[in-house]
Amino acid sequence: MIKDRQKIGDLFSMFHDFEIVEIEFNKPYLLLTVRIPWGQLWQDMDYQIKVSISGCEFLLCKYWKSNSSETHNTDNPKEIEFLELDVQRHRYTAPNTYEFVCNGNNCAGAELTFTADKVELWDKSGESLKLDKMKGWATDWWNNIQQMWDEQKDDKKNNY
Repeated sequence: MIKDRQKIGDLFSMFHDFEIVEIEFNKPYLLLTVRIPWGQLWQDMDYQIKVSISGCEFLLCKYWKSNSSETHNTDNPKEIEFLELDVQRHRYTAPNTYEFVCNGNNCAGAELTFTADKVELWDKSGESLKLDKMKGWATDWWNNIQQMWDEQKDDKKNNY
């Protein structure tokens, strides 16, 4: 269980291209099922983890439809799921408010705001997932991305 604000921020800073697949909200608990892109490293394109957030007294999704600049708000988990949100980054506001800035398949963009005091993670097999394990996966992912960029750069050099 992660209780320290800095560590929760460290965790959420890794949530880039994490697709929110399912949301359950029963105040004060928020349960997110997210598909993480790192599964590509293990040839599992649908690798999902569970993120259990306690101390969630507030949930709001502000989103924009593709053909309108008008803002829409919802706290309905099924409506939020329908947006098919892809987390791009997070923001933190003291004392315990977090916001995921997202792209969406069924919207032009969104901000998912919630409160949190503690976060727990589970991997695909239901085993508890520690922050250090997530950091290791993130490092492996970004090293793999860097290697791909380096190879592309070398290919361009060799083709001139």
